Amino acid sequence: MANFTSTPVLLLTICFLISTTTSTKENHKKKTIIHFIDRLPINSEQVMVQCGSGEFENFIPPLNSGDKYQLKIERADDAYSCMALWGLKFTSWNPFEKPRDASHKKVIYLLNEDGIFIRRNKSSWDLIAPWETE
Repeated sequence: MANFTSTPVLLLTICFLISTTTSTKENHKKKTIIHFIDRLPINSEQVMVQCGSGEFENFIPPLNSGDKYQLKIERADDAYSCMALWGLKFTSWNPFEKPRDASHKKVIYLLNEDGIFIRRNKSSWDLIAPWETE
């Protein structure tokens, strides 16, 4: 004789496990990776970059010309900001903005003599944070 009282519990448990697994996979797929590419002159000073949100801070290792670094955005609802210091020059920008970037798997930034550029499509770079000195 079948136990009908345990069947609904079993079905609810299976549904919960399926939804949790699906949700975890979807969240994993939606995480954005921020890419930093250092294109400053060869033999120039290292650039120091620090990024974070309210609860999270990431000190990126000092970057030399040609270096690349990746930063995973763990929580898309957080506001992220970065600061960069290159010799006596500095700048800051928001590397991840949910309305602009949440649908992208990666956001690419280029650091060069003029400042920080973002790649908005496959062929062009837009200056978003010029270097400042004061």
